[in-house]
Amino acid sequence: MTVTCPSCGHESVDTEWCDDCGRPLIGGDPALPLHATGPILPAPRCPACGERRLGQFCQACGYNFASGDGGPSPITGDTALAPDPDPRPDPLSQTAARHRLPTPDPSPALVDTGFEVHVSADRDFFDRLAVEGETDSIVWPPYAPDRTISLRGENIRIGRGRRDGTERPEIDLSAPPADVGVSHLHAVLMRTGDTWSIVDLGSYNGTRLGGRRLEANVPVPLPEGTVVHLGAWTALRLRRKGKDAQ
Repeated sequence: MTVTCPSCGHESVDTEWCDDCGRPLIGGDPALPLHATGPILPAPRCPACGERRLGQFCQACGYNFASGDGGPSPITGDTALAPDPDPRPDPLSQTAARHRLPTPDPSPALVDTGFEVHVSADRDFFDRLAVEGETDSIVWPPYAPDRTISLRGENIRIGRGRRDGTERPEIDLSAPPADVGVSHLHAVLMRTGDTWSIVDLGSYNGTRLGGRRLEANVPVPLPEGTVVHLGAWTALRLRRKGKDAQ
């Protein structure tokens, strides 16, 4: 059984929350996000893949709406390449092939950064949002184990993986306690040497650092030990491996 989301039209397997946009399927105003600060206008579609636009970069393919191309983005780091040469050995195709970009070598294995993220459910944060009326329809999870996730590579995506197994971010918050306030592609951690920053990718319910909601698509430095809050109760703490939580 599936339910059609009144906000985005997605056929959701979950009958309470849309498993595409995270909005409630029953009760509440479907025109507003869970933690809305004002009305949301209809989002335009990505010209490259048709996905709804939520920020500067397409959450599905990394298309850059600002520059109008599929160049590198903080979401995937992918670069659009010309199609592979036509394999037929005719003179026209061989001439065209000489002007096409070469196929890049396979990506090397991601290197361990020496850092990790401690994931926990923050009851105090959840209660503060409840006082502000932002979690009225959300119930605190009865089972909320902590987790630790090693960070590999330059860009670490944070979000809630889909139930069909596709679009799994490196920090996947779909495991218990699955935070329904987290977007499928919510934010990204970006590394430069031993320095980290975090970027909110236009998520519906926002990312908070030091109690302040971050502006979408703007990198913000993330010092070690600093807690990041997102969704309804999720708390992330960046730390070097071997260090206990403060």
